[in-house]
Amino acid sequence: MSDFLVLGPSDHTKIERFSDIKEYQTWLDELTTVCAKHFERLFFIPDHGVYVDFAKAFLAKAGPKRVVAVLPYRQTWLIDRAHKLGFSETKELNEGSGWTYLNTHFAGMAPYGLFLGYSSGSILELCSSKYLRVFENNPTTFFIDSRAISATLPAEIEEDLADITYFDSASKLDELLHDRL
Repeated sequence: MSDFLVLGPSDHTKIERFSDIKEYQTWLDELTTVCAKHFERLFFIPDHGVYVDFAKAFLAKAGPKRVVAVLPYRQTWLIDRAHKLGFSETKELNEGSGWTYLNTHFAGMAPYGLFLGYSSGSILELCSSKYLRVFENNPTTFFIDSRAISATLPAEIEEDLADITYFDSASKLDELLHDRL
């Protein structure tokens, strides 16, 4: 089994306003069930939003040893926040500092990524994966839930990212992961 990371909007209402997701918690539960089956560990940023909700659902399903909160260097308030949310495993990115470094290097934390909706931050993290692949030989394969986005990425961005796959159900994700991992 391999590691994966989760990306998505901090603003929960983007799912309500721009996606086809009707039962938010059911959607998260189905995805975490599939991911717990195929992946060893989840990396996420313990701020707030859809990706934190996913991490909490994954934690409940898979246990604390399988979830790692990734933090910018010297942001002790985020360590405290992660612990208050129930996450005991943390990793600080010591190579750089601040949110800019975290957001441009987070996609390199794992070979696979789950993308759960658009926001400026999630697009930044997704697009930064191109540079991590090209200049650091650190590729990430992304699985994008088409139910959680208003439209697919422009062809120009898809070409740059190289390895993305859209899915439209938890069963389709399960099938994709079974074939790819």
